[in-house]
Amino acid sequence: MRSLISKVSVLAASPFLSGMGDSKDGYSYASNAHAALMVLGAISFVGVAAFVSLLVAQRNRPKMLVPGHDVRVDGSPYPPGMLAIALNAFCVDYYGTFSINAKSYLECYIYFIRGPYFETTTGVRAAGQVVGRVIKVAFVEDQKLGQTALFHELCHFMIARTSYGHGDPDHLGSVYDGWTPEHQKLILRLKHRFSQ
Repeated sequence: MRSLISKVSVLAASPFLSGMGDSKDGYSYASNAHAALMVLGAISFVGVAAFVSLLVAQRNRPKMLVPGHDVRVDGSPYPPGMLAIALNAFCVDYYGTFSINAKSYLECYIYFIRGPYFETTTGVRAAGQVVGRVIKVAFVEDQKLGQTALFHELCHFMIARTSYGHGDPDHLGSVYDGWTPEHQKLILRLKHRFSQ
């Protein structure tokens, strides 16, 4: 491809290099340049059209809606029923622990990424991340839902949505507020329940 573009560029520039209308072997440099620009335009059009169709297909790709929740999921290896049960369990435990109705805040998009870790927007390797209303969770083949970072990331999401505007990225550190030992206990209970 790069070789073709180089040849087309040389052909397109040739009229300017050696005078318009000069011919070599009966061919006009100007007509060669015109043909080359037409080829380049066709290649560009096909490339742009393919890229646009890929974007449209990605945007229109069906996202799974978790039953009973305003949560969309993409890339999940887990069936919708299992995710619905897990989100219900999270909401019940969160309410029981913090007296906050988590279901009314869980309007989000959960994106499962294959692999034990992924690179976050800040360049850190992580098993999960919350960015706005998007929750990213890494998973490996045959991993139980309780072994992923889902419940941990749901806690970050809830802290950000309910009161602090951030998900307390330093957990029990002194820089941010929000995370408590109760969050850790809730996560451990749910991880144990969904790792069976």
